[in-house]
Amino acid sequence: MNKNKQRIAPGPKGNLLLGSLPEIQRDALRFYLDCWRQYGDVVRFRLLGRAAWHLVSHPDDIDYVLRINGQNYRKMVTNNTLRRVVGEGLLMSEGETWLRQRRLMTPAFQGRRLENLSPIMVNAAKSLAHDEWRAYAQSGQPFDLGEEMTRLTLKIMLQTLFSANLGAQAEVLQSALMVVRQYINYKYAHVLSLPSSVPTRRNRRFLEVCETLDNIIYSIIAERRRSGLDMGDLLSTFLLTPGEEGAGMSDRQVRDEILTLIVAGHETTATALTWTWYLLAQHPECERQLLAELSQVLAGRSPTVADLPRLPYTKMVMDEAMRLYPPAWAIGRLAKGEDEIRGYHIPANSYVLILPYVTHRRADLWDDPEKFDPQRFAPQRVALLPRFAHFPFGGGPRQCIGNNFSMLESQLLLATLVPHFRLELVSGAQAEPEPSVTLRPRREVMVRLHARPRCVEAGASQTEEIVPTLTCPY
Repeated sequence: MNKNKQRIAPGPKGNLLLGSLPEIQRDALRFYLDCWRQYGDVVRFRLLGRAAWHLVSHPDDIDYVLRINGQNYRKMVTNNTLRRVVGEGLLMSEGETWLRQRRLMTPAFQGRRLENLSPIMVNAAKSLAHDEWRAYAQSGQPFDLGEEMTRLTLKIMLQTLFSANLGAQAEVLQSALMVVRQYINYKYAHVLSLPSSVPTRRNRRFLEVCETLDNIIYSIIAERRRSGLDMGDLLSTFLLTPGEEGAGMSDRQVRDEILTLIVAGHETTATALTWTWYLLAQHPECERQLLAELSQVLAGRSPTVADLPRLPYTKMVMDEAMRLYPPAWAIGRLAKGEDEIRGYHIPANSYVLILPYVTHRRADLWDDPEKFDPQRFAPQRVALLPRFAHFPFGGGPRQCIGNNFSMLESQLLLATLVPHFRLELVSGAQAEPEPSVTLRPRREVMVRLHARPRCVEAGASQTEEIVPTLTCPY
């Protein structure tokens, strides 16, 4: 590269010492959107130090960074707090360690193994409907939608990982994971806070629950190794899948991958479902179309994996919700060597920031991008989009390994619950996204439940409601 002709990408000058950190802390999503609108497809800015950051938002350039020249861009791992929890799992590992683990874990998320987990998802939703949600509908008591989805997806994650009834351990795990999630979000929002090694009350509590998690997970792994049984769950797949040289995962590797899935997996799916319910509550016409499809295909019975190809609108609803509010809203990469993107110089050891939240809102890709419109994902319209116009699960070799699991779970949960319940936002509550580890709502999303006394009959118009021929199963 001719250094005399290097072009530096445009961008905000920012504070002399802090760079653009004050603007990002004030309103990160607005800052990044404004950067793209004002400066274009590649935007240069600074954070604290001298190293340059580049916001890249065009699908072709994202494809280049994540896939075409992905070998030059390694995953940007700066969160030591998260590393204490998940260790060298797929989320944090690099190089040969990551590649080996990825190959060992891939069978767990493919084919029959994945399909066999679907009854756990449906049964968890049915249990929620029969117990908590029926009571909520009868009492009219409001509840926090985000926490409800988090509890549901965590329950599913634990059951798909371990299959066996964990008893009291499940409650301990759930409580510990709640502390971990709150602590990680706190550290994300307070970048100048004291490191976890400083014995503050908050830090001590975090380290205590990390030790609790280690003890429980290692005891479960040891018991399963002793039994040697294939329980059909994710843990059995991790333990029984041999590597290229015959050796499988060590206990430490299994522990790291289990906690990676628990921490990263249930949170992202819960966030996606929270935003999906929120958007459906605001768009009754979309909810009616979804209900009509579910009623026509399922006719009152519980969904199965075999039904999903006949539920295209259900998937379109999920895709559109994740376009507007991608749970994994930011992807960071570190340039190993110097490069050039769209004619702009990318120095070695500089950072590249890719934001699905920004690309998913580009008006040159999406008509009226702030509008919730599931029809955007009709097959004939999707075919016209560039590869990385919509990428809620990332892309390239490091695309989220659990993307199929998450989509399967989300569609089955919607298909199980929507025919029997309608959610109403309390006092027209407006949710604001908070760009933390995931893109959760900043505050509680309080809702009330209404049991559906009627269902849309197969073949009926979207607005015509009649008494169903099959009673609801719960």
